[in-house]
Amino acid sequence: CRDEDYGAHHRKNENSPPSLTKIEKEKREHAKQHGMIRTEITGAEIAEEMEKERRLFQLQMCEYLIKVNEIKTKKGVDLLQNLIKYYHAQCNFFQDGLKTADKLKQYIEKLAADLYNIKQTQDEEKKQLTALRDLIKSSLQLDQKEDSQSRQGGYSMHQLQGNKEYGSEKKGYLLKKSDGLRKVWQRRKCTVKNGILTISHATSNRQPAKLNLLTCQVKPNAEDKKSFDLISHNRTYHFQAEDEQEYVAWISVLTNSKEEALNMAFRGEQSTGENSLEDLTKAIIDDIQRLPGNEVCCDCGSPDPTWLSTNLGILTCIECSGIHREMGVHISRIQSLELDKLGTSELLLAKNVGNTSFNDIMEGNLPSPSPKPSPSSDMTARKEFITAKYVDHKFSKKTCASAAAKLNELLEAVKSRDLLALIQVYAEGVELMEPLLEPGQEPGETALHLAVRTADQTSLHLVDFLVQNCGNLDKQTALGNTVLHYCSMYNKPECLKLLLRGKPTIDVGKFII
Repeated sequence: CRDEDYGAHHRKNENSPPSLTKIEKEKREHAKQHGMIRTEITGAEIAEEMEKERRLFQLQMCEYLIKVNEIKTKKGVDLLQNLIKYYHAQCNFFQDGLKTADKLKQYIEKLAADLYNIKQTQDEEKKQLTALRDLIKSSLQLDQKEDSQSRQGGYSMHQLQGNKEYGSEKKGYLLKKSDGLRKVWQRRKCTVKNGILTISHATSNRQPAKLNLLTCQVKPNAEDKKSFDLISHNRTYHFQAEDEQEYVAWISVLTNSKEEALNMAFRGEQSTGENSLEDLTKAIIDDIQRLPGNEVCCDCGSPDPTWLSTNLGILTCIECSGIHREMGVHISRIQSLELDKLGTSELLLAKNVGNTSFNDIMEGNLPSPSPKPSPSSDMTARKEFITAKYVDHKFSKKTCASAAAKLNELLEAVKSRDLLALIQVYAEGVELMEPLLEPGQEPGETALHLAVRTADQTSLHLVDFLVQNCGNLDKQTALGNTVLHYCSMYNKPECLKLLLRGKPTIDVGKFII
């Protein structure tokens, strides 16, 4: 392109006559001044004179081409280079934006999760508040209805008449409606006796509530055939029985007990014999609680245990008593000193054993460190220890090397009337109803046969321990006599009472009792 511009410019100036004419004119004038006449100018002279002109022409042509080049460059290359720079600037800008967005991504995701949790929490709170609002509304309406019914009903001179066949005493469970806003039904142990309704709490460490039925009125619930109200002087209790038959039984017992207490109050009657027995039982329980070690649980050391294992004569806390129940009555028979009505015979072993004496035998071989649980131990630790202690006899001290030695110790324990020695051979795993090695009154006598035959008032606790822990009360001697026969043959009525608690079979042996 540049060569074409140069050629065109050169041709334009080459054909220009003024420059050549000017040179010829100057040469002629110069010759004329010196007195000479020139008609022709040679090419060499013209070329020499035109050299300067040519160089000026070339200079101008270069300037021209430079300008043309600059114009074309600005139109093409610079424009494209600036476009490329713009492209790179845009790329850098958006790449920086992408990097910034990547840095914010983790924060945005965490923020989204937090916002979701906050929204869930707010929705749950709203749901709970809405439910609570509806519950409060219904509760207020129910309270207004109950207050209206109480004002309409109140105390009535015409009391309900109970079915006398149900008697005036009853022990069992009722559902009681709580006093709080939620008004939930809670299962409670209830006892009716001597005109008093005793309502136990969910935890044994709280004293049960006692209501004098003379100041209460039983009122059936017209809307629910299993529910009834007990209106006291300061509160209305709402109860529900398991079924309609239980409902009738509770209504009848409450009414009969109240009527009986009212009659006794009018006539001044008192059950002197029963009160004396209750006082005796309470005195025995007080003595039991004062025995060494009975101030704490036999298994975990919790203070003030109130649950008795009647076949072992030990006291436990409520937590450990639950595990005793799980093991079964063939291992431990649990009853409450406070909630259950205990007879003097059920306290016989406890009066003669005590936690310390029992643990000297059953925990005489504890390893170190001791696996014995503490009052704060969980139920798993308690269960492992109690099972090992009572089922496996894992921690008891051993004194006998053979089965024959164990039977001999069993015989000596019964002969000497030593209850702790009897517990020792029991801990070593002796079969309590195995025939004794020494011949007795009859061949094949067991320890229980011997204990009954030689029993008196000072040895009944041995008979009781054997009856409750032997597992088989129907073992016969060689002559076919069971322990039940021995009670009859040797006139042992007190032993018979203890034996009948174990429910022996009465049609076994050489004759039927």
